[in-house]
Amino acid sequence: AARKNISVYKTEVSSTSSDVDKIVIVVEGKDDPGAYRVWLKQVLPNSIYKKISITKAGDKKAVLATLESTLGSGNYIDNIYFIVDHDFNGNLGVNNKNLLVLDAYSIENYIFTKEMVYELLECNFHIEDNNLKLILAEKYHNDLLGFLPKISDLNFLIYYAVIYKESPFQLKKEKQDFSKHLEVTENIVKFKDGINILSKLVHNILSERIQEILSFSEIKKDFNRFQPMYLSYRGKFIEGFFDKWILMLIEDSK
Repeated sequence: AARKNISVYKTEVSSTSSDVDKIVIVVEGKDDPGAYRVWLKQVLPNSIYKKISITKAGDKKAVLATLESTLGSGNYIDNIYFIVDHDFNGNLGVNNKNLLVLDAYSIENYIFTKEMVYELLECNFHIEDNNLKLILAEKYHNDLLGFLPKISDLNFLIYYAVIYKESPFQLKKEKQDFSKHLEVTENIVKFKDGINILSKLVHNILSERIQEILSFSEIKKDFNRFQPMYLSYRGKFIEGFFDKWILMLIEDSK
């Protein structure tokens, strides 16, 4: 608990940002720094890139709390930046010119794309035929677009719990649990026969309450504004879909 206290992140940011030659970037989780380092190296001159120090705060609320306790206090120099996932709740009412809220639900939405499939086909499957790579990458994207409406209710439940501060369920190990229930063939992507994904992933809530939440049509109208789905829906589910799709391709290539 002590390690996760905001004062710990504040102290870490404080000691690093006191060096005026440093650029401090505070992000959420353990997987974030690697992705941001790769991306930033592509777009920044090396003279700027080598000044960057990335700190992870654990989750969105911790990042924003660190922002409030550092830049928000007015006692820190302006060399600290903050990046958070969009999720379904955006910036949680925090506005600051040094805060970036992703357009996508999370980093995973940017990574597990048809562009990634194209790169894998070349680097891991060693396919040289450019046209074939384009066709397969586009197929992945179209399969994903066809599949995402099937998990609209699942995402709506997450949205409802977050926005209305009702936490009626748990999603544990959802990427692995989600992926194992998928069936991917050349012609179709679906859940395995007899699988109700809500009952498999959503716990600690009565089925009657689930159905009640799903019947809130006016709230669903707000939820449906999250478009496109491949950027707006929970990234861990898209990662699970990607994993299963690539496994299908491996089996097919054998």
